[in-house]
Amino acid sequence: MLDTVDESLEELPPLPTVAPDGNEVALYYDITGRNELRVLDAETGDLEQ
Repeated sequence: MLDTVDESLEELPPLPTVAPDGNEVALYYDITGRNELRVLDAETGDLEQ
């Protein structure tokens, strides 16, 4: 188990990352006061957790 929040953040992959087909972007988004993994639809702008 990780001792601190900082250690857990270091283990997260670097983002944003664009899908190979370019249709989606994975990113961390702080909408609730916590970084959450979200996927952005590049065509519609929809953001999903």
